[in-house]
Order: sequence, then structure tokens, then C-alpha cells
Amino acid sequence: MSAWRRRAIETWPEAAALVQEPDTTIYLLFFELLAWVKKAHDGGDEAQLQRIYGFAHWCLGTSSRDLQNAAAVAFFEHLVDEERTRRAMPRWVQPSAFADLKSLFEARMSPEAYVELLRAFESRGRR
Repeated sequence: MSAWRRRAIETWPEAAALVQEPDTTIYLLFFELLAWVKKAHDGGDEAQLQRIYGFAHWCLGTSSRDLQNAAAVAFFEHLVDEERTRRAMPRWVQPSAFADLKSLFEARMSPEAYVELLRAFESRGRR
């Protein structure tokens, strides 16, 4: 079993059946996590948010280009698509990840919204 599948099952035992499906790729899991993260933000589920963002950051930190790419393009870049997740990014997205992924965010946002996001991350660093 791949490392990402083991990690996902450890993180979400209740989703083991989904994760173990042969057709479930890391990309499909991240698309599922996008729905989960929105629900967790809406419900204020801090524990679930920690698990989701922790898993995504873990994937970015691996040496696997496929895991890094999946986290970047199937999860992180879509956080800017909706206001609720975009506003939460300074709290949940590590500054190093934000720095590495800025060009993806910029490509998906209006210039004004992107500048606002940059400012939010800058103000986070001054706290």
C-alpha cells in the first residue's frame, strides 16, 4: 500500500473503503477533501481542518512529485475559488506552502483579490 493511502487511512479511518478503492487516486482524494474542508469551515470543525490541512501539507513535504503536484493543483489552488476558504488560508496554509504556491493562486484570482490575499498573509507574519 502506498504511503499516501496509509497516511489517509490513519487520518480518516472512516474513509478507508474510499481510500482503498483501486480507482481512487490521490487527485480524487484531494477533490473529496475540498468538499470536506468547506464543510469543516462551515461547521467550525477544527479537528477535521487540522487533519485535512495537515495531510495536504504532508503531501507537499514529501519527495514525491506526484503527491506534491496533487496537493498543489487538486487542493491548495482551489482554496482561492471560494471566499470562505480563501479567507481562512492565512490561518491554515503554512507560509512556506503559500510562498511556493503563490503563482497558482495568482493565476486563479483577480489582481485585486490576489493583493488582498498577499496582505492577509503579510499581516499574519506580523502578529
